[in-house]
Amino acid sequence: MAADILARGLAAKSWAGVRARSVTIEEFGATGLGDDRAAVQRAIDFAAANGVARVTTRLPRLELWEPLRTLPLGAALEQFYADRTLRIPACDALDLDFAGAEVTLKGPTGGARFPGQVVADGVWLGGFITVTGPVGNLRLANVDVEGGFTGDTLNQDDVNLFDKGFLCQDLGDNALGAGLGMGRIEMENVVLHGFAGEIMYDNSAREHISRDCHFYNSGHSCWNPSGVGRLTAYNLQAGIARQPAEVVCGVGHTYHGGRFYQAGTAGCLFIGGPDPGFGNPYNLPIRRTDAPPPFTRFIGTRFEHLQNYLYLGSYMRGSIELIDAELFLAAGFASADGLHDIDLEVTAWADRRSAYNAVTLAGPATDNGHQPRNINLRVHCGRTRLAAENSRSVGAGLEVFNLVEADTISCVVDGIAGTPFRASPVGMAGFAMPRIEVTGFTALALPMSGEFLSFSSDQVYAIGSRAVTLFPQANGTFTFTLATAGYQHGQRFRFIHDGSGGGARIVRFAKDGGGLKLNAERTLRGAGEYLELEYSAYGAVWVERAFCGQAPTGEAQEPTLIDSTTGVAAFSAAPWSVNAMTLASAGVPGPDGTGDATRLTAGGGGFNLVHASTTADAGDTALVFQHALYSN
Repeated sequence: MAADILARGLAAKSWAGVRARSVTIEEFGATGLGDDRAAVQRAIDFAAANGVARVTTRLPRLELWEPLRTLPLGAALEQFYADRTLRIPACDALDLDFAGAEVTLKGPTGGARFPGQVVADGVWLGGFITVTGPVGNLRLANVDVEGGFTGDTLNQDDVNLFDKGFLCQDLGDNALGAGLGMGRIEMENVVLHGFAGEIMYDNSAREHISRDCHFYNSGHSCWNPSGVGRLTAYNLQAGIARQPAEVVCGVGHTYHGGRFYQAGTAGCLFIGGPDPGFGNPYNLPIRRTDAPPPFTRFIGTRFEHLQNYLYLGSYMRGSIELIDAELFLAAGFASADGLHDIDLEVTAWADRRSAYNAVTLAGPATDNGHQPRNINLRVHCGRTRLAAENSRSVGAGLEVFNLVEADTISCVVDGIAGTPFRASPVGMAGFAMPRIEVTGFTALALPMSGEFLSFSSDQVYAIGSRAVTLFPQANGTFTFTLATAGYQHGQRFRFIHDGSGGGARIVRFAKDGGGLKLNAERTLRGAGEYLELEYSAYGAVWVERAFCGQAPTGEAQEPTLIDSTTGVAAFSAAPWSVNAMTLASAGVPGPDGTGDATRLTAGGGGFNLVHASTTADAGDTALVFQHALYSN
């Protein structure tokens, strides 16, 4: 049959002109009843040699047995490509469409592929498909391949880099000369799973298109696409691996939806390309200045249950969803001139994890001129019903540490988490906090969120969060002054007293103390009393924005509550002078027409009450002052 086809002399002049011309692997001897590797290879070789664009099948299931290794592993390209399960030779165009067939890979004798064939200098596994020669256009479609790997998918203990599901390596212009590299690789409805090395590895194609593909169960990485070309992926899924994605982003990648899930110790990695090579530091790719910026764009792409971080480098934009996953924007995984050009909308859901950062922005520890810059983040934190029922949540929406170029970084944080943001370390020489806006946020761990601070002495405090809850550890008065270097104009902060000490543990802020410009001296004594500050770049001071606490004698006090059963005001501790209060039933009926309402008369009991107010009902015990109250 094959000889008859060969005699017909099929020839292809272009991809479009030959797409309807095809051969089947059955014509070359495939039966679906045993090892069909040789028959599939004959069909591929014939199509490549004769310009036949399409190889397909009507068989629902196939077995492909690896050939015996006949050469040492070696380093030469020829030895590397030898004895692969299937090989794609050089050709103008090839469409390899398995029409939905399920393919099982087996060892050379029809048994399990693992642990692999032992040869003189290592262990050999033949993978699935290897591109051995430059191809103008290659399409792989409609196949589900079981590789049989059952090893460790989390810690890289069972890796064998010879075992790749799809391999197109070193066939680009740099390897073979200008114009001889790969053109376009298309994958559609391809499922590859159970490999000990990278499942999809392509470092050569000028364009790579993936539609509805799924790569999973690997001891290494699932998705390692073109680092030199352009890529578009629709509904790509990759996971159950030490590293679901290891990506150098070429001249521009776009991910429409899709998900990367269940990552092991290496997490997921996307760094801006297009010229990493292996001669340059791998995590510091270099942009080609004669080409557009190599942006990677995510459109609603999901990252789920990552044991380690999602690492993103420069030139990232779009929207991502995190489920039990932390985004790490790190200077070490950036372009050679630092981390920059990032514009991301991040939705972070806590589900089975708790107390982790949704986003971490990390600069260098020393001023090397490569501080993160030109970054715009919008972070929304949430939690699933399972997380809420088990008191789990994201710990911080955003953490910023080390040195960053603060005036080019903008962050907005909202949602539900332990705290909107943290900055660590605070007070670091040269550190400047970027402008961080907190909107519509519910903090679960702390009021206004922030951090806890225990102390038993005066403090010089460097603000590094949204708020701090104060825990004085001894009775007495402790004076706070503030650092003023490295903050953005308009940045807000709140000190909150935890209430320990029963009013004997006092936190004092001088009116014009170090770093402060207040309306008056302020003290915090009781639970929930607070001083809210705002940084003013005009004078480099923290000015008073709001105060709820105790002022010195003779100064205005904010509205408070008085217990009408005892006549003790919430501000009764020194230095206030409180006379006995006159509380009497004045014969005023309550709202329901029965009983008496409790009323305090202006000027009664030694107080100058600007406005007297009655309680809502005779049974109420609190009297609310709605206007300023002065001590006598």
